[in-house]
Amino acid sequence: MEALRVPRRSGGGVAAGAGGRVVDRDLGGEEPMSGVTVRVLPETREQLRELAALSGDSMQTVLSKALEMYRRQQFLDQANQAFARLRQDPEAWASEVAERADWDATLGDGVREDR
Repeated sequence: MEALRVPRRSGGGVAAGAGGRVVDRDLGGEEPMSGVTVRVLPETREQLRELAALSGDSMQTVLSKALEMYRRQQFLDQANQAFARLRQDPEAWASEVAERADWDATLGDGVREDR
């Protein structure tokens, strides 16, 4: 396992400063960000390096983007599982379909969208 230093998010952008340290742009780019150490397999670190080189992003940015994509996928997987359970209950599914029909009726409410 290898250790990666991952910056903590402070709401601002991050960048590599002089000497390779991570700095927070919201702090004028001068103050190093605090971080945590995460142990990863050597192959994972190499993948991060390769993706960072290909994208031009820092390894921290690549990791942050990957985690965000994973978080979104988990959300969608959970939503799909919930709908699958809902469909297994005929009464609950009929209620869902009826509610969708009610919402569909609002599409013809005569309100135009200004463009």
